[in-house]
Order: sequence, then structure tokens, then C-alpha cells
Amino acid sequence: VDRAGEKDRQRAGLRAGSHLGEYRIIRLLGRGGMGEVYEVEHEVLNLRYALKLIPDELVSQRGFLERFKREAQVMAHLKHPNIVKVDDFGEDNGHYWFRMELLEGIDEKGERIITLADLREVRGGRVEPDLLAGILTQILDGLAYAHRKGVVHRDLKPANILLSGRDISSVKVKIADFGLVRLIGEEWVLSRAKQSISSGMSLGNMPSIGEGKSGTSTRAILGTYEYMSPEQKEGEEVDVRSDLYAVGLIAFRLLTGERELGLKLPSEVNKDISPAWDEFIRKSIEPHKEERFASAKEMLAFLPVVRVETITKEERESLSLKIPLQKIRLSRRMWLTLGGIFFALLLLSLLLFRPPPPPFPRRAYLIQSPLAELMSRPGKEGERVGSLLVGSEVKIISETNGWYRVRSPKGEGYLTKGSLGEKPPIFGFRDRIGRAHYYYRAANYSQAFEELSEAKTLNPRASEPYILSTLIYLAQGEKENAFKEFQEALKRGIVGEHPLIVKIKTRHAILKAEPQKVKSIDGNIIELKDGSIFHGEIILERR
Repeated sequence: VDRAGEKDRQRAGLRAGSHLGEYRIIRLLGRGGMGEVYEVEHEVLNLRYALKLIPDELVSQRGFLERFKREAQVMAHLKHPNIVKVDDFGEDNGHYWFRMELLEGIDEKGERIITLADLREVRGGRVEPDLLAGILTQILDGLAYAHRKGVVHRDLKPANILLSGRDISSVKVKIADFGLVRLIGEEWVLSRAKQSISSGMSLGNMPSIGEGKSGTSTRAILGTYEYMSPEQKEGEEVDVRSDLYAVGLIAFRLLTGERELGLKLPSEVNKDISPAWDEFIRKSIEPHKEERFASAKEMLAFLPVVRVETITKEERESLSLKIPLQKIRLSRRMWLTLGGIFFALLLLSLLLFRPPPPPFPRRAYLIQSPLAELMSRPGKEGERVGSLLVGSEVKIISETNGWYRVRSPKGEGYLTKGSLGEKPPIFGFRDRIGRAHYYYRAANYSQAFEELSEAKTLNPRASEPYILSTLIYLAQGEKENAFKEFQEALKRGIVGEHPLIVKIKTRHAILKAEPQKVKSIDGNIIELKDGSIFHGEIILERR
């Protein structure tokens, strides 16, 4: 929850010094869309706790009491070092509450830090990769335990990650508010959030939703909505992968300082982080939950790889100082010697021409360099291999251990099998499409869009660039842009198989259509090439 300012204290329903049953109110700790939290003291035990009060408007909901008891019991049975302990619940004078352990937070740059949202704010929007990796490890440990118990959090966000400890280097992490969304009602949260968005309080122009020091209940509700997975926002069935999506989004925002997912990879936004984070985050926030990590345990197993690769410059220098200086010099000489031998052999293999053996000529074309083959990317126009340009015709005169000895007007040399093809490479449009496919598979969407933009210019009547753009937008969760690109592809005529499916949700059934069988889409009306017309919600999906 958000820390409250002085105005919040004045508006609070319970004043400092007043009583709630056996508890004396010390102060208001925070207020959010799902309740108020007070620091209280048990008058008999002389122990302090955090007491969470459920808002009155929710208490009046039908079935609330049953949900309250059920979810409070679930919370009370979660006992893990990385989960805030809930050990009692009750009602007094119409106030429903449950009791939690009280966390003091940590001191950071002269401020008291209670939540991960506070830490982000004090650090200027970003958290160091090695620190974040340690925090994520504890979050995933707690989630793995809860998920084994069959409990999904449903409301993970920086404001619900509480911190404590001597200082930031020894920070202890605890997850708060397990089961609170189920207690309050997920439909109520969604309706409140969508109502606020439709009334003009868009997520884009509220830089501190759910994370600031003085947020209102509406901001807290929108903060919950921000970190919801796509299926959760659509009101679909939720499982553990929805929590993992929220963890991935938290990691993206704290590493990059950006709120919105863009075309650039995290390591392109923040040059100080390892590219290993790119795949970790990409897999975490896949729009389709089937393509995310299957469990917190799997996600946690992937995380240490990231932590090893995010060693700081200072750590790297300190490690290098531990190696004797003489050994460093020797190592450099050896590498220089080996490097010289390697490049000499490479030049000899490409440029040293010998009298040809008895030939068995076969025509072939240089389609890519050995380096491009190694990187699984197509050859580029103007790219050279020795004295030959990609696209040059050669004659194969012999074969040895996977290498071809070839002859061209420039002389003779050796090339790998993968460098040659029976047909010359097609540059221009097909070249752009090939590279766009490569960048798409590598999740480098910004580069893929650049190639597709050129391809559209070279062949304006081709549908393939628009189909690939559709897939990229779907991978990024941008459904409106994906739909626009798909309609452009329809105008140009779709042929062949594509990893796309068009779903039409009618009143009685769901129709699935292959893209090449679709004739046109107008609003929520779809016409197939066989003349059939359907009316309903139209959705694009990857197979």
C-alpha cells in the first residue's frame, strides 16, 4: 500500500490513541484501494502489529463474510520467510480486519524505505541489476512456496513487496496481501480500474499509480491493474503464470526505468545491464501464458544465470587484481600468438591458391559468409568473403571434411558447405524479409520493423511484410496495431501457411479460420472466401 501523508491521517477512520478491540491505534501506515493499514499495539501482550482494515463498501458486498473467513484462513496458513505472516483476523464494531507482522523497513539515503516502490523512487526509477536479482530471488522463493500450496497472489506489484533489514545490502523481502484480490473480488477490481481509465485517468499520464507516497484508493486500484497479466485483464482463468508475468514486468520497469514496453530490448534501453536479462524478461511477459515460465521454480532456475552475468565493473577489476601480474602478461602473449596463427591459417585457406586437382566442376553460388552461417542469418548484399562478393558464381572442384574447394575468376579457395547454394541469393525484397524473420526470431523487434519498412517500400503489393508485422505486434501485446497490419495484408491477398489464426467468437460457438481463407473484415463482421459471413468478436492469435 502507499504511505499516507498528513491529509490521509486526518481522513482516516481510526485516530491515533483510539481502540479497536484489544488493539490501541498507534498510527496510519498506509491507505490503498483495498483497505487501510495501521500500526497497533496489543494492550495485553504489549506487542506491535500491522492491522489491515477492509473498506466498508466491500464489507457490504454479498458473500463477503464467507470470502473473508476463507481467504484469511488461507493467508494464515502461508508460513514462509518471504511472505508477510498473517496470524489473526476478526471483526469489531463493524470493522473487519486481519493482523500481520509489522516490518520496519530500511534506511536508504536518509529516507525510510518500506516497499519496493519506495526503493525505486529513491533510486530515481532504476534498481541495480545485482540488487534486483537478489530481491527477485526472494520473491520467487516465496511464490514457489505459495504456488505449491495452490495459492495465486493476483496482485503482485512493487507496493506489495515489503523490505526490511539493517541496510540495502542485507535486505529481506516479504510479499504482502496474498489472496486480497480474491477476498475483495477480482471483478470489482477490474470494473473499478476500467471505469477510472475510461473516465480519463489513463495509465500513461499517471506516473505514480499505485507506487507513490500519497496515492489515493483509485491510484492503488490502477496500480493493481497495471501489473495484471493479459488474461487477468480479460477476466479469463488465472494461474501461477499470471504472478510470473507481474514479476517479469516489475523486473523490466526496475531495470530500465521505463513504464511502457517498447520496441527496444531492456539491454538497449539500459546499457549497464547484461543482455542475459533480455531473454529472462521476454519469457516472463509473453502475452500468451503458455509461452511463459511454467513455474516460479523454473523462473528462479533461470535467474542465477542472469546474476552471474551481471558482475559489476568494480567486481571485475577486483577479481583481475587477484591474478599475478606475470601470469596476465604471459596469457596475453599466448593469445596474441595463437590469434596470429589462427588468422594466418584463415587467410591461407581463403586466399592461397594452388594448382587445381582433377576437377569435377559443379556450379554454385556464394549465398552467405561463414560468419553469417554461424549466426544463422542470411547473407547481406555487398558482403565479402575474401575477394568474393556474396552472390558470386563459383565452381566446386573438390570436397574435404565439410569444406568445398572452389574456383572463380578471382582464383581458388575453400568455403564451407553452408556458404554455398544452388541458386543465387535474391537481394532487395526477399533479402529484407529474410533478415526481418531472423530479427523476429531473436526478439529484436526494432530491427525487424526497420527491415519490414524497407520491404514494404520495395514491394508495396506484397502481403508478407504485413503478416510478419502482425506477428510482431501480437508478440508485444499490441492487438490494435496487429489488427491494422492484418487488414492491410488482407487487401493485398494472403497466400500460403502462416503461424496465425483468426478466431470469431459468435453467440453460440468459436470459429477458427486460416488467414488465407479470410476475404475481408469490417468492424465485427468477417467474410470468408467461400462466401460465408459471421458476426461476432474477432481475435487474432498465434497458433
